[in-house]
Amino acid sequence: MSENHESGERTFNTSMKRRHFIQSLGIATLGYGVGMNSVSASEASTTDIDSLVSSMSLKQKVSRTHGVGRTPEIAGRVTGLESPTVPQLDLINGPTGAALGDNTSTTAFPHPIALASTFNPSLAQEMGKAIARETKAGEADVLLGPSMDMFRVPFDSRNSETYGEDPYLSSEMAVAYTSSVQAENVIATPKHFVAYNQTRTTGDAYDESSISEHNSVVDERTLREIYLPPFRHAVQDGNAGALIAAYNRVNGVFSSENRNLLRDILKDEWGFDGFVLSDWGGTHSTVSAARNGLDVEMPRASYFGSSLQDAVDDTLDEAVVDEMVRRGLRSQREIGSLSGDREGVGDSSVIGNSDHITLAQEIAEEGTVLLKNEDNVLPIDVSNVSSIGVIGPTPTEFKPGVGGSETISNPIRRVGPVDGQMRRLQTV
Repeated sequence: MSENHESGERTFNTSMKRRHFIQSLGIATLGYGVGMNSVSASEASTTDIDSLVSSMSLKQKVSRTHGVGRTPEIAGRVTGLESPTVPQLDLINGPTGAALGDNTSTTAFPHPIALASTFNPSLAQEMGKAIARETKAGEADVLLGPSMDMFRVPFDSRNSETYGEDPYLSSEMAVAYTSSVQAENVIATPKHFVAYNQTRTTGDAYDESSISEHNSVVDERTLREIYLPPFRHAVQDGNAGALIAAYNRVNGVFSSENRNLLRDILKDEWGFDGFVLSDWGGTHSTVSAARNGLDVEMPRASYFGSSLQDAVDDTLDEAVVDEMVRRGLRSQREIGSLSGDREGVGDSSVIGNSDHITLAQEIAEEGTVLLKNEDNVLPIDVSNVSSIGVIGPTPTEFKPGVGGSETISNPIRRVGPVDGQMRRLQTV
């Protein structure tokens, strides 16, 4: 990446994007089942996404526009089809690791705000690769991250999931992380689009104590210079296959049905060809959301189930639904899901391997910022110290999260403040 100081624009010295290369070939190596709508294996190599969509019934297409709930292992699922054969999409949380549930231990990485504090995109790239590999080991397809909200309001409960307050640094980290996740054949999902910066809780979107659905009033220049750049670079240079619309309103319109954001800017101006998810419980309409750019409702069908099918029979052009489905299929094709060509799926040997543990520690160390060291008190000379006090609400525990979706519930390794210092003191 280089910066044009005269124009104020950045240019990316990259080759043809992998997604665009695949699309230019016009090839979709899909495997289909047997049935009236199926396509033979000999024909699969020349079958494109349009043909696949046209072989589906309306009911089948609608089933691909919403989630079917969650399980203890995954955050959500989009159902698959038997004929034509389309694999399901399993989605997991992932800002700090592959969140595969309480029964599967995975590597807990430092929070993205710590990663950003390294100012090192190479570490972001390595972290993305590691988390994507552990995601595949758990047989999941979609990683719900990275988060590119601006760290603007101190009490925002999602701040630790972000890359901080600077749009340039956030963009650099987002491209490195997102591109590496996609390169590992996992769908990266930048979130929360956009100006989602002052939520107090992340529980039920309708919880009376939550202000997650606040209205962000943002002028065009601020939107373009501060809030949009990380998403734009994640999409255009990181090849993100999906994107989550935020809970909040932007200039009075819910993000999940905001035509200016989802269609005019994201899809038309930026050329995004992946699919847009609602945040969990963040859909508010059927026809408006579908027409204005939302492709998949999560976590289940409140507006995009039978209501969407009825709308097609009444006022909504079926071509809108076709495009919604087409976008999800393109992203699945991109990671090899449709053809079954995804190396590492189910390979549990990569989870928590020594490279991942070492990387997590390296990020934690490099992301630690010392603001003041009066009289060179650090590092501590243990020969002159008889005791050390650790002050805080949880000095013996590792703080796994602060209110968002960043917690790895069953980490392979965690080191709390006291434990970490004790280990260090025993080595000197």
